[in-house]
This record gives sequence, C-alpha cells and structure tokens, in this order.
Amino acid sequence: MDHHCRDLQQALDGRCEIDIRSCGKKWEQFNEVVASIDRTYDRVYVAGELLGQYVYKAVAEPLRFKLLIGVHSFFLWDDGLSVGTNVARGSQNPQFLSALRPFAAVAVICESLRAAFPEIDPHLTHYGANTEIFHPPARRRPEPRRLRVGWVGVLLKHKNYGLFLEIRERLAGVADCVDVLVSPDGYYSADVLSRDDMNRFYNDLDVLVVTADSEGPLPPLEASASGVPVVTPAIGCMPEFVRHGIDGYVVDSYEVGEYVRLLRLLDDNREILRQMRDACIEKAFGPWNLKAKAEAWFEFLTSSGAASVA
Repeated sequence: MDHHCRDLQQALDGRCEIDIRSCGKKWEQFNEVVASIDRTYDRVYVAGELLGQYVYKAVAEPLRFKLLIGVHSFFLWDDGLSVGTNVARGSQNPQFLSALRPFAAVAVICESLRAAFPEIDPHLTHYGANTEIFHPPARRRPEPRRLRVGWVGVLLKHKNYGLFLEIRERLAGVADCVDVLVSPDGYYSADVLSRDDMNRFYNDLDVLVVTADSEGPLPPLEASASGVPVVTPAIGCMPEFVRHGIDGYVVDSYEVGEYVRLLRLLDDNREILRQMRDACIEKAFGPWNLKAKAEAWFEFLTSSGAASVA
C-alpha cells in the first residue's frame, strides 16, 4: 500500500498533499501518527481495516471526523465466508460493520465490496497501473522458448504458495516457473523489493498466476502493464479487471488441473498469448491506468473538503 500511495500522490499532480506514514508492526510509530492528527492533517486515510479500528479508538472524539478508511478484502466483514469468491456468501460481521459506520468516508476496491455495504454507500476506488514504472520491455525475447510462468506473494497461508508449487510440478519439462516469495517479516519493509527489479521480473514472464484467497491488485496490474496476462481466481477486483479469454483467464476453482489446462492452452497457442499481451497493454495504459483512476481517489480523499491527507 505504500507503493500505491506514492504512485497516487504523483498521479494527483499536486491537487492533494499526501504524507505517507507506514506503521507496520512499529506501534511506537503508530502512536506518533495518532498524536500528530490534531496539528498536522486535515484527513487521515487508514488503509488497513484492523488498524482503522485501533486508530479510531485512539483518536480524541472531536478529531474523529478526520478519519477515512478503506476495505480491501472479504476476510473481516463477513467472517471470511466469502474468501475465494467474488460474491458475498455469508452474513456481515456486525462488529466490523459497526466499526465502519463512524468514519467520515469508506473506500472499497471492487464492485462486489461496494454492493456489500449499501448502508454506508462507500466510494469505489480501483487501484491503477503505474505505467511510468511498469511497462513492456523495449524488445522481448525471441520465440520459441518454453512458457515462463510467474508468481508473486508473501509466505502466508491465504496466498496458497503450495498451489503454485503443485502447478510448477505439473508443468515440469513444459514451462519454466519462477516466483518472488517474500517472508512475512520482510513484508513490512518498503525496501524489500526494488520496483525496477519487479518490472524486469514481469518483463521476463509470459503469464502471471494468482493462487491467493485474497489478493491486493498491484501484482496483476503491474504484470498487465508489462504485457503479461493473468490467470486468477474470481477474487477482489479480478473479475472486473481480467476479461476472461481476452487478456487473461478467471479460473472457476482452485484445482491445480484447471490452472495447468489454461497454461498449456497458452503454451500451445502462442498467437492467443500474443493477442492477450496486446490487450493487457491496451488496458493498463488505458482505462486501468493509475491516472484514469486518480479522480475517484481524489473525490474520496477530499469528500469533506480535505486539503492534506496522511
């Protein structure tokens, strides 16, 4: 989310001053941010659902009107019953819903989450691709070569790294599978991965696979900006972002065989792969470009006339 906020600050082109304060596990920094709300910021956007509840309780009551919050996953609001789907299947967690109500405004990153909170009327704020950092290589590797399949994620249970390992095993001898695997401890450092290195990683792929139960949209966005189709479950904003059969595939299940079938299909039909690559670039540099999404974020961040935001 730090990367997204920095990208967003650039895309807003000076219309909104953003000070990024990353807390992670550093609670002393969290307390410092809370203490600075009164004298420093017009609005405070809390990007984490759980962190938002702590911030709200820690801030003095007269200052709570400054707080904005974002909902990024299905994990909390319905007790996790919708994890792995793009449809609300469980009843809302009443404690979580109550925690959202007092905030000045709520942002969600996909239509399905927006529909889940009609009482709150949240802002739809899609993430966008930063095409100044992520873009196709000047020259792609000459074909033919084996299909190169990538995976990006944190070594946490819900990212389902084991499923990627099964896919790699099934494609042994057919495709080269590579990954960027981050430890949970390293996940809280903004300096774990160079974004230039990540651009080079995506540029070296043919396909990116998503295996998670809950996934932030940045890796699929970044891969698409590099001309890399995505094979993903129907989670989060992926059903809105990935056009099945046009610039990627949305799998119906977490069965390893379904992933393997689609990857073999692309390996056997390189012309389809090339068409998907072109469609990804057109999408990332067009309607899903960060600058195209920035207006919705500006309206959310300034929904009550905010001038500067933490």
